[in-house]
Amino acid sequence: MSLVDFIRIIIKNLRWLVLFPLTLALVVFFLTRNEKKEYVSNCLMYTGLASGVSIMNTEETRVDYFAVNNAFDNLIATVKARETIEEVAIRLLAQHLMLNQPKAEILSSAGFRELQEIIPARLRDKLVDKYSFENTVGNIVRYKNAQYKNEIIALLNSDNPTYGISSITKNMTVARKQSSDMLELGFKGNDPGVTQQTLVTLSNVFMSRYKRNKGSETESVVGYFADQTSRTYGKLKGAEDELRDFGIKNKIINYDEQTKYIAEAKEELEKEIYRERMEIESAEAAIKRLEDKIGSRSVVLMNTQKLMEKRAELSSANFLLANARIANENPAEISKLVAKTEQLKEDIRRLVDEYFRLNNTIESVPRQNLLNQWLDNILTLDESKAKMRVIEKRKVEFDGIYNQFAPLGSTLNRLNRNVDIIEKEYLQLLHGLNMAQLRQQNIELSSNLKMVDAPYFPQKPEPSKRPLLIVISFIGGFVLALGFFVTVEFLDNTLKSITRAEQATGLNMLGALPMRDPSEKLIDLDYLEAALIEHTLSSIKIEFGKVDNPQPYNLLLLFSTKTEVGKTWVGSKLFNKFSDIMDGVYFIHPITVNNYKNYRDIERVSNNDISYVIHTNFVDYTSLSDFLPEDHPGLINPKLIILELPALIDNPIPVQIVRQATHSVLVAAANKVWTDSDNHSLNLFRKATHNNISLFLNVVAPYKLESVFGEVPKKRSRMRRIIKKILTLSFNEKSYTLS
Repeated sequence: MSLVDFIRIIIKNLRWLVLFPLTLALVVFFLTRNEKKEYVSNCLMYTGLASGVSIMNTEETRVDYFAVNNAFDNLIATVKARETIEEVAIRLLAQHLMLNQPKAEILSSAGFRELQEIIPARLRDKLVDKYSFENTVGNIVRYKNAQYKNEIIALLNSDNPTYGISSITKNMTVARKQSSDMLELGFKGNDPGVTQQTLVTLSNVFMSRYKRNKGSETESVVGYFADQTSRTYGKLKGAEDELRDFGIKNKIINYDEQTKYIAEAKEELEKEIYRERMEIESAEAAIKRLEDKIGSRSVVLMNTQKLMEKRAELSSANFLLANARIANENPAEISKLVAKTEQLKEDIRRLVDEYFRLNNTIESVPRQNLLNQWLDNILTLDESKAKMRVIEKRKVEFDGIYNQFAPLGSTLNRLNRNVDIIEKEYLQLLHGLNMAQLRQQNIELSSNLKMVDAPYFPQKPEPSKRPLLIVISFIGGFVLALGFFVTVEFLDNTLKSITRAEQATGLNMLGALPMRDPSEKLIDLDYLEAALIEHTLSSIKIEFGKVDNPQPYNLLLLFSTKTEVGKTWVGSKLFNKFSDIMDGVYFIHPITVNNYKNYRDIERVSNNDISYVIHTNFVDYTSLSDFLPEDHPGLINPKLIILELPALIDNPIPVQIVRQATHSVLVAAANKVWTDSDNHSLNLFRKATHNNISLFLNVVAPYKLESVFGEVPKKRSRMRRIIKKILTLSFNEKSYTLS
């Protein structure tokens, strides 16, 4: 479709292209005559999501844009959440119910009256607490949740512009301010006070819910670590108490030092035992040697009762002294025992001197010296034996201490290891608790949104969209109507134009006639029709010249595949034209086709215009005389015979007559659809004829004939001629040539 064709569609349907959008605009005009005014309020919040400082990292870090965008998505989702909007609606309702009279900054008179109708007085008295806004909100929430259906639920789920959840959501806007840390909230309403208060309530509810939601992210984590830390601390205290009780029970202060001391003391004890045994062995040997020198007096001396008693006392005193020294008792007590042993030794020496008065031994050795040596060895032996008894007793005690401390070591290690494990677990949990609390504090600080621009009271309503809606409706109606007509043009399957007819039938165009539309008063149809007939006349003569015709006349055969295409109309036009320029022209046509709407009955002025009736043996006609009526004088000196056949779809083909035709012409109507049945009938006719077939297109729209005739003769204004020339030169290269 060219631009010229597009403009022709507009001009052709201009009446509808004006009436339909105008009607639509008028409908919109009347529907919007009671349009309510709209007020808009906005506020701006600082979030600090992108550039805020974190407690966990005070140094400058690289901005994670994905995380920032995700955080803003969470903010926006929180604002748009149904529970957020529901809480806003409930708080607005509570604020308005507590009013005793309208206030311009909160609720207008119209809104106050509407609220009185929505919430009856009995329910208002039940819900409103005149002294507490929060109690009123709580009453509304409890009343709403108490039943499956009630007035509050119905109001929240309605389309009410003030309290309806869907209306608040629809009139609310929330978006990030470009790529900044700012979040912009906006609201549009019919009441300026309600608009501002809705935005104030929305911002407060949103900030509270967002802070609560952010805090709940770490609340469970902090609770977990706090609980586990407390439990682990109890376990650690129990393990430490168990270790303490174990040390107290087993008298352990420092196990390693104690075991070291015991080992060293035992080693020293072993050395002491070895030394004392050496002393005992030495003393016993010396005593035996001295007794051999002294002789029998030693027996008497040893058997003296008093001396024996003193030795027994000395042995006991030596035992006590050795025990006191090993046990590290009080020095005064040790000194007392030392004095006692010395006194006993002196007593024994005195008794020995009384029994031995002899001066020499049998070996002529001074007896006094031998006695002194013997006595010293006796005393040394008694002292060493006393020490040995103490040391042996101490060794038994050390063996008991060893038997006691040996199993205590593994138990003590297990207890210490258990304390270490629990202590490490406690320290790890304590670190986790500190980190969770730090993150919780960081989240609380980062979720502390700040209002930069508070919601303002809108003083003027927004410009009305009514004129824009009317203009849009008019333009939309025009586009819709134009689209309809263009679509109809595209979906039109009729032959319509000469080019399309040639493509559909596969035949070359012989001629065409315009459609006589009474509305086309500016087109000179008579001139156009006459010129096209002249063009057709020339084409017919050219076709006749291509055929070697043995007959003295030319037979021009007009046929069609369907009825009501105007064959008789076309034949009459050709008959009249040929009759004007030559003699012997005959037009033979069936009498049943005169009902075509564009055919004008032509008065029969001579025998050259012949009408015939289709008989049952029509298919067997062999000569033109079969078409003549009985009273007809016959064809006298014929030069051109125009024979019109009835529609092929309803009648048979007289094959013998068709084969005699000099040239055959298929007459088709531009306002008819070419179908497969038409192709079938045409192919059947092709088989019957021996000569060429051409196409004649009837009732063609005048502007579709420009491809054959050129510019259609029409009365045009100067401006219209200039516009057409411009369009033709710009978009149709075939319309001009360069000289």
